[in-house]
Amino acid sequence: MSKRLEELEAALAKTQGTSSTRRPLLRDAGRQDPLAAISDLEARYEADLESVSENLGSLAIDLDGNLKYHGETAGAEYLQSLMPDGERKSRELGNPKCLGLPVEVLELVASFPFGPQTRIHSTALFDNFIPSGERAIQLADLYYANLAWMSAPIPRGDFERVIIKPVYQTPGGHASLSGLHAHDVSVFFMVLALGSLFDHSPSHELSAEQYNAFGRAAFALESIVRGATCATLQALFLIMYFSYYADRSENELSWVLMGVCAKASQMIGLQRDSAGCNLDREEVQRRRIIFWEFYSWDALTSVVNGRPPALNLAHADCRFPDDLDPFIKEDGSSELGFHAWTYRYSAACLSIAVQRAFAVRTPSYNSLLQLDKRIRTFPIPSHLQSPGQDASKFWNQDPTRAMQQYCVVNECEAILLYIHRSYFAQALRESEEPLRHKYSPSVTATYRGSLVLIATLKHLNSVHPKLSSCIWHFWSGFYSSCVLLGAIVVESPGSMLAQNALAELDSARIIYEEGSQLCRPPATMTMLNKLHVRAHASFEEYQTKLMNGETSRPPPMDGSPGAPDELDVVCGRTSMINNSASVGLRGSTAPSIHAGNAAFNPPDAAYGYTLADASQPVYQAMGAAEATPSLYLPGADDPATFALRPQDNPQFPSVGAAAPQLVQNEQEIWLKFMEGLGVSY
Repeated sequence: MSKRLEELEAALAKTQGTSSTRRPLLRDAGRQDPLAAISDLEARYEADLESVSENLGSLAIDLDGNLKYHGETAGAEYLQSLMPDGERKSRELGNPKCLGLPVEVLELVASFPFGPQTRIHSTALFDNFIPSGERAIQLADLYYANLAWMSAPIPRGDFERVIIKPVYQTPGGHASLSGLHAHDVSVFFMVLALGSLFDHSPSHELSAEQYNAFGRAAFALESIVRGATCATLQALFLIMYFSYYADRSENELSWVLMGVCAKASQMIGLQRDSAGCNLDREEVQRRRIIFWEFYSWDALTSVVNGRPPALNLAHADCRFPDDLDPFIKEDGSSELGFHAWTYRYSAACLSIAVQRAFAVRTPSYNSLLQLDKRIRTFPIPSHLQSPGQDASKFWNQDPTRAMQQYCVVNECEAILLYIHRSYFAQALRESEEPLRHKYSPSVTATYRGSLVLIATLKHLNSVHPKLSSCIWHFWSGFYSSCVLLGAIVVESPGSMLAQNALAELDSARIIYEEGSQLCRPPATMTMLNKLHVRAHASFEEYQTKLMNGETSRPPPMDGSPGAPDELDVVCGRTSMINNSASVGLRGSTAPSIHAGNAAFNPPDAAYGYTLADASQPVYQAMGAAEATPSLYLPGADDPATFALRPQDNPQFPSVGAAAPQLVQNEQEIWLKFMEGLGVSY
């Protein structure tokens, strides 16, 4: 072929009379540089990188080279851990050696989650640590009442049928674990551990940690590398859940375990619907529940942590499970229960939020507003609506049902805060009146969402203080809301929102201090107090200058030289370097390097799912709900005329022949956003 090509090139060159100079197209393909194509690809790839978001998130590096990264959607308390005083010590009871356990159990705990190479013990090792049947039921009741209302990888009926009965209803009448798979034993102990967290006995913390150690040890009896079952996934999820709730300093462990959960779920094919695999109906239902519990949790915690998720709906066709807890209305009709609603919300809204949050290509701002409207208009069953969404609603007298009502508010409003936050921060930095900035919709959404989260949790805590004070992720959204209100005052003290934001911050700080004592990281209160002082100082300085006839914007109130400013971390800045010492993962001190985000960059695609068929695969459930909730901004003189009109906004001049096309597009985006929220002017 090479010889033939040479003959053809020579003939063509002779015909064109250019035999002395070879034309570009007359190349010997057989002798072409094999690296040339790769070089072309590299050049094109480098060119594509110019469109990648500059949005890096926050990265801390200690003296030993350990790194900790949180992306731009991360909750404020996670970003606070990047500050020099943001670390905290782990609880002493978290060390299994302090629990008085047998050496054999400790060895198994040390080998969690992959277990020893060879099995050296049986489940009979734990028979001496089985509580009485009455005690086991009591702790299981506490778990299902206080924690399973949000995430329940093993329904109560399954737990009693698959685990409780085989353990306590034995032929000899003696409780035994010998008839259970090791991972079923792990589920048994983890349910007891989670229930013990809410027990009122003096030694409930010690009992919880002991059962947690037994759960990990039992899990290690059967190496996950050699095989997995549904019980494997249930046990892993409960172990992760315990780490998540027992101690906030173990967030990294919870994050890693969620990744192990995801890989193990893919090992047994949970992402693919198993209805056609000749499995019995109960097993199919069990697999669907576990997948959607995993996906919902993975998507939510990914946004809150600012890290990409482990599961992707593009790789799944798992149908929604049966609704095990539908709400029956007075007229006999039924509504989706909380878990069934959560699965659908995760598929329709969280899946898009996750795609947007971690996309590296710069998208349009309009697509963010489309997602905003989708979240706000996603249907919520009447029994899950709360006073924060409908003034005619009341908190359910059942504390767990009330927690589900607030959880709906939190999942919607907190996600909106996280996806709008970097745009909100950019508007504060670039405009004295952020409501007139081109990203004013994000300012509006962030301010409104912060007020809703604060007011709703305040009301819930006054009705059900016992349980709400223990659910730390509720207070996480509350804390982020306080930080964002403080940012308005510090960065834009002349904004028409500043005075009301400061008043809300004053009252919210007191509520946070009193209501979150049982579950907050200590550093968050320190940071909130500092922010409170700065906000008052900034507002008072601006008012003083205003009285003296000075209308220029005051300079930003930065922290001490060389140290990162709190708002720099929680709202996002670029190329920040922290030269002060911080505690590393191994106890060393080292400078932390932070890269802050400059703008939020979601992809353009947006998808939705109807609620018509509870069993349909998510890829067939396309559609969008239509609704127009009203918008009201406390602090604005008139919600209809508080300078949010395009004609009052210098970024949005009247549309006309002389208006630049970009400005016209921005005005169209603004009009569509306000129309979607039901605001007229």
